[in-house]
Amino acid sequence: MKPLNYLIIYLIVGSLLSLFTVLVYAWPVLDGVAICTASGNQVLQAMVSDGDSGAIIIWEENPNLCPTIYAQRVNRFGSIVWHPNGITISTSIVPATTAYPKAISDNSGGAIIVWDDHRNGSDIYAQRVNSLGSTLWALNGVAVCTGSTFQSLPELVSDDSSGAIICWLDYIATSDIYAQQINSFGQKLWAENGISVCTAPVVQQNVQMVTDYSGGAILT
Repeated sequence: MKPLNYLIIYLIVGSLLSLFTVLVYAWPVLDGVAICTASGNQVLQAMVSDGDSGAIIIWEENPNLCPTIYAQRVNRFGSIVWHPNGITISTSIVPATTAYPKAISDNSGGAIIVWDDHRNGSDIYAQRVNSLGSTLWALNGVAVCTGSTFQSLPELVSDDSSGAIICWLDYIATSDIYAQQINSFGQKLWAENGISVCTAPVVQQNVQMVTDYSGGAILT
């Protein structure tokens, strides 16, 4: 029987945390391919397909406790495609905070990444990176929501047009669910700080999303 090929992403824990990945049965590399071994800890990783039997891997790095989001592409042969130790997605994150990056494929060989951003409070920002490792939207990302309250824990799905539908928890009263659509150019298509999905007078949490395959999304 033909062996399955699948990606495993993991952290090596020593004096520092370093990021490795391996395509089981396909890459002849003992203990995996190094994605990032820079000084500092690489944590809270996400991964999406590059559409060509490889992957785009996103992580948060904490040099001097000031988080930065990085990304790297590894091809089907286990070779690093972009700059050694990754390309910068965002450096506008306040020290001693956590970004919790999430990502989806942009269906064009790149990825759309979203995260908690604390440069001006607690907001939601996003960035798109193409297959060559170039960021396509504003430096350090575009604002998805910069409302006066506390926004956190974003999730996202494809809008089937190389953009994304993004939802998050917004602590306006208790914790409400809001959403925004970002097109392929990084432009917001709905209300400035998103549309309300659920503002019931109880706590909303653990939001899950799936695409409806018609350019929209279903949330629970």
